[in-house]
Amino acid sequence: MIFYDASSRPALPMGRIRITDVHAKTLPVFDFIVDSGADCSCVPQTAVDHTLGLDYDIATVKDYDGRVRRLRLVRILEATVDFLDQQDRVVLSRQYTNLKLLIVQDGILGRDVLNEHICELDGPGLRGQLR
Repeated sequence: MIFYDASSRPALPMGRIRITDVHAKTLPVFDFIVDSGADCSCVPQTAVDHTLGLDYDIATVKDYDGRVRRLRLVRILEATVDFLDQQDRVVLSRQYTNLKLLIVQDGILGRDVLNEHICELDGPGLRGQLR
């Protein structure tokens, strides 16, 4: 389910995800970068642009370069997260409570979600797995 974008240098471990809340609001499927250095996961702005009825808030965050910023986030109190293969077939599904996703340009799977799983990355083989 983890694949690598070999066009980036170094290659980026990535995946596809679908998030649905308890009220059946579903974000469009989007790609994410696996980033074990990110404290929290992020959703791309394009995934929330046309999804109505989401719960938004503001978070104060510190960027990788130390700058403090205020960013919008979407909060999903009861979420079903489907991890997909590249053909959008569900490989793993998990429930999360109080999922807070910063809204940024690219999807990121951070430690808030990664720490709930075993994540195996095989950089030389350009493949990975999330269990």
